[in-house]
Amino acid sequence: MENDEFEKMMSGYISVAKSIIQLAVGSLILPIIFLRDILGIQEGFPLKPHLNFWFYLSWGMILVSIAFGLLYQSHACQRIERKFGDILKESKLPNWLFIIMFTSFFIGIAAFVVGFTYS
Repeated sequence: MENDEFEKMMSGYISVAKSIIQLAVGSLILPIIFLRDILGIQEGFPLKPHLNFWFYLSWGMILVSIAFGLLYQSHACQRIERKFGDILKESKLPNWLFIIMFTSFFIGIAAFVVGFTYS
């Protein structure tokens, strides 16, 4: 793989990771917004009785997604900065940090949807 191709590939994965992190950060407040605005729980009343396992799983997985997204971006930047001295002989697929970030984000969103359905 040429240096330019490697740089473009890694830049693409970094861009996807950045987008997922931005979506995940915004998703952290979704349960609160839905409970207050959609289910009509008044301000001043506690939300805790309405939070179920799925909402907590949603928050947990979204936080995992953010953490691994940040780790992935850091790792990918370090690989690019190595100046391609010895192009890595690895698969062209993203590494495990990216896969965990991507998967945990979607599990978090799915858990939110299930939690909202059962509240």
